[in-house]
Amino acid sequence: MFSFAKLDSNKHLRMEQVRRLIQDVATCAQDGRAVNIGQVSFRTTLNLLSNTVFSVDLEGSVGGSRIGELKELVANIMTEAGSPNIADFFPALKRWDPQGRKRRLEAYFGRMLDIFYEIMEKRMDGRGKDGWRRKDDVLEILLDICQDEDENAVDFVLIKHMFLDVFIAGTDTTSSTMEWAMTELLLSPEKLYKAQSELRDVTDKGNLVDESDLLCLPYLKAVITETFRLHPPVPFLLPRIAGEEKRVGEYVVPKGAQVLVNVWGMGRDPRVWGKNAEEFVPERFLGSQIDVKGRDFELLPFGAGRRICPGMQLAIRMLHVMLGSLLRNFNWKLEDSIAPEMLDMDERFGITVQRARPLEAVPSAVAA
Repeated sequence: MFSFAKLDSNKHLRMEQVRRLIQDVATCAQDGRAVNIGQVSFRTTLNLLSNTVFSVDLEGSVGGSRIGELKELVANIMTEAGSPNIADFFPALKRWDPQGRKRRLEAYFGRMLDIFYEIMEKRMDGRGKDGWRRKDDVLEILLDICQDEDENAVDFVLIKHMFLDVFIAGTDTTSSTMEWAMTELLLSPEKLYKAQSELRDVTDKGNLVDESDLLCLPYLKAVITETFRLHPPVPFLLPRIAGEEKRVGEYVVPKGAQVLVNVWGMGRDPRVWGKNAEEFVPERFLGSQIDVKGRDFELLPFGAGRRICPGMQLAIRMLHVMLGSLLRNFNWKLEDSIAPEMLDMDERFGITVQRARPLEAVPSAVAA
C-alpha cells in the first residue's frame, strides 16, 4: 500500500484530490471567505486514503458528506487515547472505568468500524454480479484474501481494524502538520514570501506543485522539516514495551517497562538546535543532511527502525504537494486581519498535538 512502486502508480489520485482542494480554496478566495486549514487538509487526506483503499470519496460514500463528523471522531479518539487514565495506574479500577474513557473510546471506535463495515458489505454484495468490475484498490485484494480457504485467510474483523489504524494514523497527523506549517508561515511573513518566491520560480501560475518538482524546492522542504521539529504530529511517538532489560547510558530500562520517546522535547533541545531552538527557522535545514526518515536521531517525527511509520513516504509527498500548491496559487492573511503576534498558539494535547483553536486564513489569488 505504501511502497514506492505503489505510490508512483497512484500519484494521479493524489493530484486529483489536491486539484479539488485548490478549486475549493479558489471559491473561498472569490467570496472573501476564510478557510479552515485543518479541515480542508483533513478532507483531502481522507479522500486520498479512501480512494486508495476503497476507490470512493469517504466524505460522501456513507450517507452524504461526513467530514465534520469524521474529523471529530478522529480528534476525540486521539484526545481520549492520549490523556491520562487513572485505571492505567491502578489496574483494580479498570472494570469500573471511573473516568469513562474506555466507554467513550468504544463508542468512537464503533462508529468508525460501522462506516468501514458498510463500505465492505456493499462491495461484497456486488462481487460476482452482472456488471461487476474488479477495482484496483486495497479492499479488493484483502477481500480476495478473506475469501481464500487456506490457513492464511483473514476475516472481516481483522480487515476493519487494519483500516481503523490506517485512517486514524494517516488523517489527523497530516492535517495537523499542515495546519502548524501554515500557522508558522503566517507568523513569519518574510518566510512565507521566501517560500512563495521559490515556488513561483519553479511552477507556473495556476499549476499544482508536482511531486517531481520537490527536488527543486529546498526551502519548501526546509519549511516542512522545521514544522516536524517544532510540532511533531505524535510528540511521544507510540508507546513500546521493552522486550528485555537494557542499559541506556546510566539508566537501566527493565524488561516489560513502557517506553515513551519524547520527540517533542528532542526537537526543542538547545544543546542540539542552539539558542533559537524554540524559533521557527527553516534556514537551519538548508544544506543540512538531517532529514525526518529515521536516520538522524535528533529528528524522529516518524520514529525509526523496524517500527517506523509505514505511511511516512505518503505523508511526506502529500504535505509538500498540498502546502506548495496552496502557497503557489494564493496569498494568505489571518482572518479579520489579526496581527500575527495576537494569534492564539495554545496546543491541545492527545496522541497528536493540535492547535487548540483551528487556524482560519483568508486566501486571495496571486497576481502572477
